[in-house]
Amino acid sequence: MALSAVAALVLFTWHPDPAVTVAVGFVYVLLNALGRPSYMASLASVPEDVRGTVLGLNGTSASVGWIGAAALGAVMIGWGGFEGFGPLIALLALLGAAGALASRRGRA
Repeated sequence: MALSAVAALVLFTWHPDPAVTVAVGFVYVLLNALGRPSYMASLASVPEDVRGTVLGLNGTSASVGWIGAAALGAVMIGWGGFEGFGPLIALLALLGAAGALASRRGRA
């Protein structure tokens, strides 16, 4: 997550030629997706009788997240332009990484 924060800053603030931008975008998406398998595994490791509820709530919260992301994206474009997404995404990724680390330390 922390590496995706750096990649987001590069992707949204640096404007080289299109080939480099596509390559940096690929790196960002790859780094952003690395945490998904462990996240889904942790959701699926709940007891079988509540697994459907947990995964359903995950899908519902993801849908609400898409609506919130569209609204926040509109505000960001109006306020800071396209370049404003880099710092915002970096901040959110670092907060997510900090939350994951705090959660992990609490279990140890």
